Amino acid sequence: MTRDLLHSRRREIIDNALGLLEEVGVDALTMRALGARMGIQAPSLYHHFSGKRELLTAMADRIVADAVIRPDVEDWEAGLRQCAYALRSTLNGRRDAVRVVAGTAATGPNSAAIAQAWTDALSATPLPLEERIRFALALYSFILGHMLEERGQPITPSEQDSLHTVGPLWRAYLAVAQEGAERRFDFGLDVIVAAIRTRVTMVAAPASGARKADR
Repeated sequence: MTRDLLHSRRREIIDNALGLLEEVGVDALTMRALGARMGIQAPSLYHHFSGKRELLTAMADRIVADAVIRPDVEDWEAGLRQCAYALRSTLNGRRDAVRVVAGTAATGPNSAAIAQAWTDALSATPLPLEERIRFALALYSFILGHMLEERGQPITPSEQDSLHTVGPLWRAYLAVAQEGAERRFDFGLDVIVAAIRTRVTMVAAPASGARKADR
C-alpha cells in the first residue's frame, strides 16, 4: 500500500471513529465496535493504529482542528480570549470531545498549530518565550479542567434537599458552583488574563526604567 493510500485509509478510519464517538461515546468506542461499523475485522485496524490510545490521539488532533485560529496579535488580551473561546466552542461541539482531548497527548499538527497561535497571541507582550508557553499551558489546563468538571453529574433533588444539613459556607460554595458554567468560565478566564497582565507590567517596568535612565 502506497503512502498516499495509507494516509487516506487512516483518514477514513478517523472519520468513522469520530462518527462512532458521536453515537456511543468514548467509553464504548472500541476497536471491535469500530471494525463492525466499517464492515471489517478489528485486526485490520491495527495495521494503521497500534491500539485505541493511538487512535484517540489521532482523533483528538482532528477534533481540535476547528480551534486553530489566527488570534489578534496587536491586542494580546483579545487574542488570548479568542483562542480560549475557540477551543471551548470546538470541544462543546462534539460528544465526549473534551474527554478525548484531555486524555491524550497533544502531539499532532493541529495541536502544534494551536500552541503556535496561543504563543503568538502573547507575542506583543514583553514576556520571554518560556513564560508565554507557561501561561498558554495554564490556560489550556484551565479550559480542559473546567469543561471536564462541567460534565460531572448535577446535584440530585435529594442532595439539594440535604443542603440544610451543611454549613452556610458550603451552601454558598454550592450556590456559586450552580450559577452557570459560562459565568464561571468567564470568571476563570478573567483571573488568568489578570495574572498575565500583572506579570506583563512587572516585566515591562524595569525596561521602562532603563530607557528613562538612558535619557
